[in-house]
Amino acid sequence: MTRNVSTPAVIALFLIISGSGVLLLLHAGGHGIKAIREWLGLAFVVFGLLHPAADWPLMKRYLPGVKGAMIAVAVIATLGLSGLGSSESQAPPLKAIFTTIQQAPLTNIARLYNRQPEALADQLRAEGYAVADTEHSLKTIARDNGTHADHLLALIVSAPDCEPR
Repeated sequence: MTRNVSTPAVIALFLIISGSGVLLLLHAGGHGIKAIREWLGLAFVVFGLLHPAADWPLMKRYLPGVKGAMIAVAVIATLGLSGLGSSESQAPPLKAIFTTIQQAPLTNIARLYNRQPEALADQLRAEGYAVADTEHSLKTIARDNGTHADHLLALIVSAPDCEPR
């Protein structure tokens, strides 16, 4: 019974966690992929422990000798290397650039796109967004209008007269 449950679960979770790991590496996928991967990782641990318990005679053949040593080295090296580097994860460079732009005042964004700040504000107003001050950031304007800053930035850069310097 345990084998009938643990083996398909381990296979499915392996495929999901592997695929989501590739997506995270490529900085692709939705915002929830990291959380989903963390929770499914815990399920993988549970089923990963049940699987060898159900197949203990077979698993005992892998633990001693060279195979067991290879497994131990892989686990120790992976966990050891995971502790290296900064404790804070770095945002991907492109995401960091867009975050900086979204937090900059509209006046700075206008300079970036060789436009007048009031022209950007008027463009956003024409799209139905309230812009109180050109010193506000896209993030602030988006928050005040119940939308996302990346949506406002997409509107700005899609204008026919918008050319980055």
